[in-house]
Amino acid sequence: AVDPVSAPRPAVSAAPPAPSGGEAPIGRLFEGKFTSTRRPFMPRRPYDWQLLDSSGNRFAYLDLQKLLLTDQLDNFTDRQIQVFGNVKPIPGAKDLVIEVESLRLN
Repeated sequence: AVDPVSAPRPAVSAAPPAPSGGEAPIGRLFEGKFTSTRRPFMPRRPYDWQLLDSSGNRFAYLDLQKLLLTDQLDNFTDRQIQVFGNVKPIPGAKDLVIEVESLRLN
């Protein structure tokens, strides 16, 4: 029999284990007006679509690459929508981009 008082104890780490880095970010729901960034005689923007806030300012560009499109995007133009996705900064700029996973009319 082993004496519980004198038995060796496992080493305890003072710091929690570091995250593996493979964790996926959690998506969020955003609302706003869906508009095109294309304008005649203006420089091209990094993305073709954007989400405007209630004051008409761009909240974020919209990356629609992950979106399975069953409707024409023109049906959503200049209308209030809800998008679900992950938001991230654009490298080298102050702007944000939402990686859209779903899009629907509000």
